[in-house]
Amino acid sequence: MRNDDVATVNRTGVRLDVNPVRAVVFDLDGTLYPGDATLEYYLERVLEGGGGMSGTKETVLRETLTVLDGTHPSLRLGDFVRGLPGEEDFDSIQLPPDTPTGELPNEWTYLGDGWTVVYYLTRAARIERQTYIDAFHASRYAMSSGELDHAPSVRLRTVLMELKQVGIRLVMQSNSSEDSGWPTLRYLGLDSVFDEYVFTAEKPAGMGALFARLREGYGIDPAMVLSVGDHPWNDIAAARELGGQSLLISPFAGLSGTGFEPRIRTVSELADALAALAATTRDRLSTFNPN
Repeated sequence: MRNDDVATVNRTGVRLDVNPVRAVVFDLDGTLYPGDATLEYYLERVLEGGGGMSGTKETVLRETLTVLDGTHPSLRLGDFVRGLPGEEDFDSIQLPPDTPTGELPNEWTYLGDGWTVVYYLTRAARIERQTYIDAFHASRYAMSSGELDHAPSVRLRTVLMELKQVGIRLVMQSNSSEDSGWPTLRYLGLDSVFDEYVFTAEKPAGMGALFARLREGYGIDPAMVLSVGDHPWNDIAAARELGGQSLLISPFAGLSGTGFEPRIRTVSELADALAALAATTRDRLSTFNPN
């Protein structure tokens, strides 16, 4: 590839190699809408389902926020943890970003976003796993019904349509089920934008099946795939080890310096980066097809 074929997008200090990109894979939660938009509502539902723990909401929320912003005295966002701080079996590790995803520790909790931090901080109450699942779906429904203070990004939808117009394949891939996924996508105005919707994707391992499908079905090599997501291991490391490009989106300061750059913080910044990608692709196509 000639040097003049290599383009970069520069937005809010992010340098992202984007040329050529023929497919962009997006996570849903924490990517197409902010990762903290439903956090407080989710916590309320978890505590309600945990047997009358609602009196601890403000305490758990405050502690969650200190983990997310990197000021917690014992817990670091981006760590794998087991046990509880102050207990004898407590342990915490932060793995290098090039660690193979197949070697990530089992039976540990990865503190990667607000949902997982809430899960970890409420484990001592022995809340059943189904309660967390139900709370997650409930928070999606609450957002979709307009109950939460969150407005979809119209510009993001516009930019995604621009990417489609220049021939870039768009895939939405989420580990969660589609029960509340479709209402969420309809609320965001994104239920008919993507070329492919994949639920229960089982990332990070499931990323391999998608990359293989893109190559075999559309001739899109891994190096031409950009994965955008808020989970460093599921969305970023999984794509990188397959040879793809990546862009981490997270508003949480605690993930700074964990090695998963480039990173942007907001959906608005994501729209900026994608708009530049669309423009770069359009310019390249016009160069190849001057008429």
